[in-house]
Amino acid sequence: MHNTSTVLRSNSARRQRWTRLQHHLRERSLREGVPFARLMQEYWTRRNKRLEKNKPKQLEEYFNLAQPKDKAKHFLEVRLCRSAPRSSVFNSTLVAEHEVYAAYQMAVHGDSADDVKMSQFLRFLVQSPLVSSDSDRVPKTGEGAPSFGSYHQQYWLDGEKLIAVGVVDLLPGCLSSVYLFYHPDYAFLRLGTYAALREIAFVRDLYRRYGPTSPHPDTRFADFIYYYAGYYIHSCQKMRYKALFSPSSLACPETYHWVPVERCIPLLDQHPFARFSDPAEVDEDSVDNLSDSELLSRLQCLLPRSDSLLQCLPSRGYSPWTEEGVTDAPRILLSVRVASRVLTDRAVSQALHWARLVGRICLNGRIKINFGN
Repeated sequence: MHNTSTVLRSNSARRQRWTRLQHHLRERSLREGVPFARLMQEYWTRRNKRLEKNKPKQLEEYFNLAQPKDKAKHFLEVRLCRSAPRSSVFNSTLVAEHEVYAAYQMAVHGDSADDVKMSQFLRFLVQSPLVSSDSDRVPKTGEGAPSFGSYHQQYWLDGEKLIAVGVVDLLPGCLSSVYLFYHPDYAFLRLGTYAALREIAFVRDLYRRYGPTSPHPDTRFADFIYYYAGYYIHSCQKMRYKALFSPSSLACPETYHWVPVERCIPLLDQHPFARFSDPAEVDEDSVDNLSDSELLSRLQCLLPRSDSLLQCLPSRGYSPWTEEGVTDAPRILLSVRVASRVLTDRAVSQALHWARLVGRICLNGRIKINFGN
């Protein structure tokens, strides 16, 4: 709603100011013998510089404002390492990562030394269910674009001391933030917020470098524009910072539609569980209309290849599967329905539960359940 008379008065006042400015410049032109057009051009130059100086800065500009490494007292260097399959760079920093992780878990979450052993760290934050496909590995036209999969984004103080690690997944259309841990001695740096901003900037950088309008487009990054900050638990104070990023949305727990966080927070203030979507909305990606048998036939999975396993399966019920960087663990690709001959009832039940939770996206052939871990 707006008031027409107010708009007219505003336009009238703007015209009056513009008229006074022109009158002032004409008087100055006559007084100083300077062409009116030159004075007007100088005015527009000054005005544009002022507007440019006062306009909001982009996220990347703040990171670029940092002094060069050779002049700064301290600096943070960000390194991206492939964690599954584990790259040589990742393996060389694994011990340093585990030391930071153990310190973080014991100081922030109260874990004991037995809770943060290397084996637990590997299971929790290194082993990944994500499986590369041929279409993910080979760039369509772009060169140098990273493959989809699991990575650790490391933050090195002065390029020498590891102080934080962000565990992220590069997925079709988005970067998913899985976990962040940092050395408790550097908690004052608010590294959780800083890392989130860095990850958002990383999404924007990948889209700018490999999106459809870039000089070297890669079709895998055609719609790579989203940042998933992970779970949001309203009652957990450590997660409240996620709601401060804007614009952002929460997934409705019933329809899985994205709803602006501003609409969700008042509902969560009243109830620990709330439906965010309008009552009439439904989940368009639901697979509730599919029977368990049909769902199992369309779900794809991977199993470790062995002679004893193949004897339990129909000869045409599977195909070989190879993955870049993995040479010592041959696997086969097959439907979960065929694999149910060798899987436990619990594993099949979990696959069904997961598929009904995820919806139709798990049936497009790009997502595969890895039963080999």
